[in-house]
Amino acid sequence: MTQRFKTFNELYAAICELGKVDEQKEERLLEDYLAALLGLSQAVAEQTELSVERFYKLLADAVEAPIPAELPPVAEPDGMPDWESYAYWQARIDSQIKQLRILRQSDVLKNPMIALTGASTPETGTWYNLDIYGYLEAAANMMLYSHEDSPIEPDAVITWEEFVEFCEMGQYTE
Repeated sequence: MTQRFKTFNELYAAICELGKVDEQKEERLLEDYLAALLGLSQAVAEQTELSVERFYKLLADAVEAPIPAELPPVAEPDGMPDWESYAYWQARIDSQIKQLRILRQSDVLKNPMIALTGASTPETGTWYNLDIYGYLEAAANMMLYSHEDSPIEPDAVITWEEFVEFCEMGQYTE
């Protein structure tokens, strides 16, 4: 059954629930979650936009989806990237996964001040949310902030550009 959302507040609450840790399971690393999300997204790569329900389903399914053995190859755009395309979203997520892997291999995450200062290396930029819950909550919070608690119209969609913004807010928003 497809989950329907009447307001952005409902969508926010549902997205936040996705990242809550199940004490019975080992916590999944954010980069593994993003890799699973990237793998699942291949099925909708040809679409120019996603229904709100499909967007949520991708986020939800990535919590338990298998982690691809290899990341899908990122298409190199000719000239300037199309900010509204799946290819640009794919490149952004691929970059986030690689940045998180660099952070995990460095000593940066051992810093006790990381919660206040964020984590960064010259190769990664700054990350404020290094777990699934923090990432999804920050991203959903910014989505809610931009829409307040307005109703979600039945034909509402999420563009790839909005999905990029969502994922960037997951990284950058404290």
